[in-house]
Amino acid sequence: VFFCPMGRSLGRSVVAAVLLAASCQCTPMLRASSCLTDPSQSLCANADDFYTTTAVNQDLLAICSTYTWLSGCSVWKQCNTLGIASGISTSYCAPWSLLNSTCSLVLGGNTAAIPACRTYLSLCTTNTKVAQCAVEGVPGLVSTDVALSDVQLLCQEMPDMVQCPECTDITSPADKCPDPFNTLSGICLSMWMSNCDHWEAMCRIHQTGFRPFCGENSGSTGGASSGAVCYGSMIMYFHTGFNGTPSRCKPVCYGSMI
Repeated sequence: VFFCPMGRSLGRSVVAAVLLAASCQCTPMLRASSCLTDPSQSLCANADDFYTTTAVNQDLLAICSTYTWLSGCSVWKQCNTLGIASGISTSYCAPWSLLNSTCSLVLGGNTAAIPACRTYLSLCTTNTKVAQCAVEGVPGLVSTDVALSDVQLLCQEMPDMVQCPECTDITSPADKCPDPFNTLSGICLSMWMSNCDHWEAMCRIHQTGFRPFCGENSGSTGGASSGAVCYGSMIMYFHTGFNGTPSRCKPVCYGSMI
């Protein structure tokens, strides 16, 4: 039990206000309620006092067990399954970073409709004092909506890519495109195509620390026409001339002919 003393000479309305403020300072549950309503208060600075790491992880589990197609959930799954062995930077596997990558309206789409994202969205407003809201998600992460759209375009262009059966209908992602970001990364790691532009822009940011999605050499400088960016190791055969003699191309780096 916490006791928050106050002066006896205060008026009744002032006493009530002081009591409310004092109770928020003294009781984590009341502070959480107050901060969810108005996170611009200085008492909301440390979310660990009222939205613990355990609670954050429980929300992430609830989100990604149901909304598997969110880009942030692709990252969460790798972090949660493999940990440091995943090849993802530990900073991106931190709970608040994953929460940002998963629940952000920019990255996740209509995450306001996801119950377990509501605490994050209520706390992380433009005028928030919650320090944890400044924890960065994955920089440049391809948003869920863009990942869905790009996979659709790539599989229309190259329907025989082995990853395309993973995503057959982007309007029903729960069962027909459950992990579009991972599918997009698999396609673009195998063979770069024009609709890999969003993925490429993301991977340029990550020289290390995002291996499952950007490959071993992700983030190298260069471009699709420069022969300097290393993404896939798919062996392709191009037939040249009329004699059908194949030339072998292994695009470990763009344009690298061997």
